[in-house]
Order: sequence, then structure tokens, then C-alpha cells
Amino acid sequence: MRNFLKVYVLFIVFVMVNIPGYVFADDFFKKTKINNIYNGEIVLPDDYKQDKSEGTIRDNLYKMVDVQLNFAGKYSIVRHSCGAGCMYITLIDLSSGNEDYDIFSKFSLGEVNSFQINDEKYITYPVSVKESYGVIMKYIPDIDGKPCYEQKFILKNNKLEEYSKMYEIKCEK
Repeated sequence: MRNFLKVYVLFIVFVMVNIPGYVFADDFFKKTKINNIYNGEIVLPDDYKQDKSEGTIRDNLYKMVDVQLNFAGKYSIVRHSCGAGCMYITLIDLSSGNEDYDIFSKFSLGEVNSFQINDEKYITYPVSVKESYGVIMKYIPDIDGKPCYEQKFILKNNKLEEYSKMYEIKCEK
């Protein structure tokens, strides 16, 4: 009974944190809706390893990644860890296994090249749905007290195109 209560409370917290942003974004995702959703076999990049018994997928750095159909009908936007304070995002075509390292490269976080706003490092989080060619990038400051932002993009001709200017949002901790 205690475990059920813990799971229930965690679920409610998850819904309360994630649903408001999704509902607000719902209009954008409706405007950028697509009709064709890939439902064939998922093809991973050649240098990824899948352990079906554990249900895990590891990238070329042997870091666990979440690969799922979550963007533009046939893609997976994947956040990768490359160590402490280091992160990058790739786009995988799940119908072919081709991985694009460049499309989200400006949103990376590392020692050499980090996404910055007003000379401050920001951590980026993509928000997407499989039925839309739109993605919302959330920018969370590396330092408390700084404003949070988000910006909308669309996938057009295999490139991210700005759909909206960056705007300030309430930081959710």
C-alpha cells in the first residue's frame, strides 16, 4: 500500500509539472501537425547498443539514452550526456537510423561551446510530440535567479527554422 501511495504521489507531481506546459504548447503543436506517423521497425544508429533484456539503449559514448518517436512523425530528439556539465542533442531518423549531430548543435552545453543568453550558460530542453514538426526549446539558467526562456522552431527542409522569437517564461523548479 505504501509503494502504491508513493507511485501515485509521484504520478500526480509529474502530471502537475508537465501538463500545464503541454496544454499551453498544445496550440503550437496543433498548428504544426502532421498526418503521417512512421510505424515501421525502429532503426537505431549503427554505433548504438540496445539491451532488450534491460530495455535500455546506449549511445556511442555508452551513455543511456531515451530513443522514442517524439518529433515530426519519424524522428527522435535525443539528449546525450558527455560528462559533468556537458550535454548535446541529436536528431535520429527512426526509419533509417541516420543521426544528425548538427541540427541541434547550437543548443549544446560544454566547456568549449555552450548555449548562452547574455553571456550566461543555459541548459536546453526540447519539448516535442510525434504528431508535430514543431519543437519548443526551453532555456533554463545554469545559475539561480536568472530568467528562463523558451523559443519555438519548426523543421523545414531538414533544418530548424525559427517560428518565434525567444520569450521569457516562469522558471519551474
